[in-house]
Amino acid sequence: MLKRYVGTDYLEADAAFVRAVDQGLTAARALVIANVASFKDCWTARKKLAVYARTSLSTVQRALNQAAELGLIGKARAKLGEQLPGLPQPQTCGYSHRWTIGRGMAAGAAMAAIAAARVAKIVNRAPQKPKPQPVILQPKAPKPEQRAQRRYTAAELEAELANLPAEPERQEPEPPPAWERSEPSEPALPADFERKPDPPPD
Repeated sequence: MLKRYVGTDYLEADAAFVRAVDQGLTAARALVIANVASFKDCWTARKKLAVYARTSLSTVQRALNQAAELGLIGKARAKLGEQLPGLPQPQTCGYSHRWTIGRGMAAGAAMAAIAAARVAKIVNRAPQKPKPQPVILQPKAPKPEQRAQRRYTAAELEAELANLPAEPERQEPEPPPAWERSEPSEPALPADFERKPDPPPD
C-alpha cells in the first residue's frame, strides 16, 4: 500500500494541496503539487510523482508547468555532474529541482510570496529594452593641403602688367560723305501756285 505522499512532510503537502485548488488546479494536478511540497527540496522523478499522485506522466508535467506559472512552485534543471544537496557524489544524469513557494509561512505570508513570484515571472518574461550600442566615431578625413597664397610686390605687379598685351586702339568711324549729310530740300512749287491763308481758329 502506497503512502499518502512520497515525502514525509504531510502538513506542508496538505497546505500546498489547498493552495493549488484555490488557484484553479484540478484535484489530480493539486495532488502532484502536494507530493512536491512533501519535500523541502524535491528531486523526485516525474514517473515516481505520477505513481504517488495516481495519475499519468502528462498530467504531472501539466501540473508542474501550471503551478510554476502561478508562482506555487519554483523549478530548475540540475546539470550533468552537478553535486545535489544531500547526495554523496555528483549524478551521472540531469535532475529537476523543485521547491514550494511560501513553505513554512502563514497563509497570508505564503500567498504574498506566491504573488511576488508570479509578478517576478511576468517581469522576467517581458521584453527587455535593448542595450544602447556604443557609438564608434569614424576618423575624420584629412583636410586637403592648402598652398600658401603668394603675395606680389609692387615691382612684380608692374612687371606683370608690362607683359600683358596692349589693347588695340579704338578707331572712330569715318564721317559719311557730304551728299549724305545734306538736308533734304523742299520740292519746287509751280509758278502759278498760290498759298492760301490758314483758316481762323474756332
